[in-house]
Amino acid sequence: MVGAAAGSAAAYQVMTSLGFAEESPYRGPIRLDGDPKGASVLILGAGLAGMTAALELHRAGYRVQILEYNTRAGGRNWSLRGGDTYVASRRAQATRSWSTSQAWKGSASSGRAKK
Repeated sequence: MVGAAAGSAAAYQVMTSLGFAEESPYRGPIRLDGDPKGASVLILGAGLAGMTAALELHRAGYRVQILEYNTRAGGRNWSLRGGDTYVASRRAQATRSWSTSQAWKGSASSGRAKK
């Protein structure tokens, strides 16, 4: 009820006050100074979190390598472009055949899709 009326921040504050949630320990971004001797980092998974970690560590001066189990990067985030085919198994496959102008557009406010 509080979240619907006042928003998620108010709901979280109420939950914290009642002991149902803990205060966040976040105190700002960590400092990545890098190792001048050329330290390296191995990241498992090329999803959004792995790619972001690799980018930040690379910017901080680390040598970074990413290992991904699948044949593509992106984790659970991916797109089918015109004519792309996704094969889930021998019996299930999908081919994107609609144009961008025919794609459904979601409404962030209602949570429903609309044409």
